[in-house]
Amino acid sequence: ADSLDGIEDLKEIQRIVSSLNLNLRMGKGADDQILKEFIIELREEKAVLFTAVGSLESMPLIKGMFDLLEDFQSEILSQKRRQGLLSFQDVAALSVKILLEDLELRRFYKNQFTHIMIDEFQDNNRLQKDLLFLLAEKKGIESSSVPSAGQLDSGKLFFVGDEKQSIYSFRDADVSVFKKLKDELTSSGGEFISLNTNYRSEPALIDFFNRFFDRVFENARAPYEAVFEPLKSRTPVEGITPSIRFYFKPYDPGPGTDTLPPGDAEAYHTALVIRRIVEEKELLVPGENGTLRPAGYNDIALLMRSTSRQIKYEKYFRRLNIPFTVDSVRALFMEAPINDLYNFLQLLVYPGDRSAYAALLRSPFINLSDGAVTSILLREDSAFELEEDQFEGLYFRNNDKARYLNAKRLYLRLRDMRDRVPKTRLIRSLWYESGYRYLLMKNKLYEGYLEYYDYLVELAERSDSAGENLALFLDFIRSNLGNYEKLDDLTILRAEDRGVHFMTVHKSKGLEFPVVIVADTGSAGRGVEEKRPYFFSREYGISLKAGGEGKSSENYFFSIAKSENTDKLIAEIKRVLYVALTRAETHLILSGVQGKTNSNPDSETGRRTVLNIIKRCIPDDTYKEIIPDYREEDTVKVRGSFFKRDTETARKIYEEMSPPERYIERAVFSATELVPDSGISSGGEEGKSLPQIDSDGIIQKNGLERVFGTFCHKIIESRIKGISFEAQEFVQFSGLPEKERKVLIRDGLSLASNFLDSSFAKSLTDSAVTESEISFVLKRKQNGKTIFINGQADLAAVTADEVVVVDFKTDQQMNSREYSAQLYVY
Repeated sequence: ADSLDGIEDLKEIQRIVSSLNLNLRMGKGADDQILKEFIIELREEKAVLFTAVGSLESMPLIKGMFDLLEDFQSEILSQKRRQGLLSFQDVAALSVKILLEDLELRRFYKNQFTHIMIDEFQDNNRLQKDLLFLLAEKKGIESSSVPSAGQLDSGKLFFVGDEKQSIYSFRDADVSVFKKLKDELTSSGGEFISLNTNYRSEPALIDFFNRFFDRVFENARAPYEAVFEPLKSRTPVEGITPSIRFYFKPYDPGPGTDTLPPGDAEAYHTALVIRRIVEEKELLVPGENGTLRPAGYNDIALLMRSTSRQIKYEKYFRRLNIPFTVDSVRALFMEAPINDLYNFLQLLVYPGDRSAYAALLRSPFINLSDGAVTSILLREDSAFELEEDQFEGLYFRNNDKARYLNAKRLYLRLRDMRDRVPKTRLIRSLWYESGYRYLLMKNKLYEGYLEYYDYLVELAERSDSAGENLALFLDFIRSNLGNYEKLDDLTILRAEDRGVHFMTVHKSKGLEFPVVIVADTGSAGRGVEEKRPYFFSREYGISLKAGGEGKSSENYFFSIAKSENTDKLIAEIKRVLYVALTRAETHLILSGVQGKTNSNPDSETGRRTVLNIIKRCIPDDTYKEIIPDYREEDTVKVRGSFFKRDTETARKIYEEMSPPERYIERAVFSATELVPDSGISSGGEEGKSLPQIDSDGIIQKNGLERVFGTFCHKIIESRIKGISFEAQEFVQFSGLPEKERKVLIRDGLSLASNFLDSSFAKSLTDSAVTESEISFVLKRKQNGKTIFINGQADLAAVTADEVVVVDFKTDQQMNSREYSAQLYVY
């Protein structure tokens, strides 16, 4: 209606309909049946009427919202133009726009291509089709609109695709465009070629697919629904017997309190099935040169609609020692390796972080006993301040002392490297030199953690490329610890895939595997949200959720769009199922559990649950097996049955072996760890206490000796080199209270200025060539062996007669003799 004049008439009809008795309780006669059918129809029309009235009542509100959205859109477009930003949608839209408006440019690009072929066209949309039609337009025709199929250059444009594999609607793919294309092209003289032979899967699987998907895609009438054509197959591989299994757990309203939740039971059962397949050589797959071999872990793909429950499968795969590779990492920040590495790196920047220190002392990096950890923490030192001569009276056991000292040596070395090397090098040192990687390799239960290192290195490389320091990188890690979130853009290149492949159905598209397991089919995924305030319809555009005043009725167009979006979602779920099953070459396993929310196949949640589609369309009960109940203790006990160790044979082998003599002599030292000699001293000044500064207490309380020294060095270096350094932005002071931070900055600037303004410093800078922060490696002979000493000199001044080396110390006493060997090396 163009006006609201008719709303009162509609309201009067609404009042009349509301007063009618639409009760279905009546007799079973013919007249009663007619009345019953009429009442059902009237109920449906009543719902439409109510939404129509609500829409008319809400029109002022809806109009106001659209005015607001128009202003919002104008502001967004203005900002994008001002900042020179384009979305992927903008790129396509502007390409079509300029080809429509600039006919000379269109003529130029039409002449650039003699043939255009686009693959996987089912994942494109109308805008992309229009772009291709403009480029394939016949020469000499440059109208102001997108050409029709009859105006295309014959034989120039080729589309390849499969409507049943259109599963990217979240990227605006529109399968209806692809379906309509066939009729457009063939009616204008184009040719349609059906590529319906599946060369991937065994013929027995193809027979199953044809029966199964004929029911899945039945009654496909809407333009967004895929139509199924029976597949043809290749010759079967001789000696192979393909298998199909469907593991199913029905809904149990009263499960036992001691049993695993249904989702855990499915994940554990899937792990058991996989291990039995491999350990007992249950399934044969084609090998090389026409041979057959038992399926191994690398032959198996575990496909899911989403990775939201992936962590359950990882948990039970680790318990059963099943190697696996994840395509979408989600548990990266929840597992021990990242936490252990984070704690070590955290202490390099914040040595006073006692939580990180406590965690590190108990981690595999050190693995101290409880008594040793408690003794160290009670001292309230910063990280690794405990010296060897202070061990007396501490509750150290067995190898605690050696473990602590080894970790301390590594810590001090990495702390010296912290500001001089990329973060990737620090992580690499922790992973390899500490033996952490070999600890994981030693236990097959932890093999799945190995690639977590690759993901962390990838994150560190990005941080290094962005010029971030270690503190900023740790801020990012810290904010994600404990989160089970998918990092969509985080991928790594693997030298090899280890074990079962975990991936989403979308990532598996185009791939194939000898054994495919489609798991977690009971997940309903994300549906059309009930509280969503708008929907988009191809016919009506954007519709807003706005009912009449004081009523809960929806906007008429919103109801239509919501229903359409739900139907589109269910149509795509069917296509996702098609992609998943057809990845299988030889064997197929389906698995799912039914819960309270998805057990009704006619509800919206039930309709979008893959498990209900499978149950309805499996031809018979031949493939079905019930997933049993499991208890937590079952998942632990079973681990031992697959770890059969022949200890007697192993004992005999070791008794007969003679232990090899090994001696690894250290060849690399840092200048700072060399033993002092008596060659250099400050004479009578040795051991003298220096004047105190306000920062002393702050430095000692927070363990900032090295950090404060680095700060002073950076000030001196920046002034000598003439480079910019903002003292106020020194990130390693950022976590301190503002008052303490100001004191440290003031004293650091004062100390640096005292040196630079001294007659000694001026004599160097005035008459010599100066250089600061000079890294070096010194090759020397020691007891006939070649050794290497590395270090970094703070300042060197070169004159015609001498080289003066300056090493800054922030000690509170004169300790020149302690550093004499270090200065000798410099």
